[in-house]
Amino acid sequence: MVAAIRLTRYKHMNCVAHMLQRSVTVSFADSGFVNALVKACKVVGHFKHSPTNAAELQAQQVSLGKKQEPLIQDVPTRWNSTLEMVKRLSSNKEAVIAALDNQEHKLVLPTAAEWDKLQRLETLLEPCR
Repeated sequence: MVAAIRLTRYKHMNCVAHMLQRSVTVSFADSGFVNALVKACKVVGHFKHSPTNAAELQAQQVSLGKKQEPLIQDVPTRWNSTLEMVKRLSSNKEAVIAALDNQEHKLVLPTAAEWDKLQRLETLLEPCR
């Protein structure tokens, strides 16, 4: 990349991948997805920060015949982590809800409309992968 830029008249050229990633992350601030993403992050954090909660989720995945897989946290410095979090949370929605039904918690789960927004977000972000 550096050698190719040296052959042009430009002194610096931004990486298209970095620009795309930055565009996606900045666009979240003005989108209708913020509340759904905040709730999704809190739900994922509930299971990521407690081995007991993670074990309960795994047990629910088994009882529902789903693949045993941990949830993925959204990390600002990891590209596509928002997409991966939404995909994994959506594919394990029933197991997550069942596990939380068996626990005492103060989480506010996404509403039906917010689950729909998360599905639409997945569709929007997939081409940016």
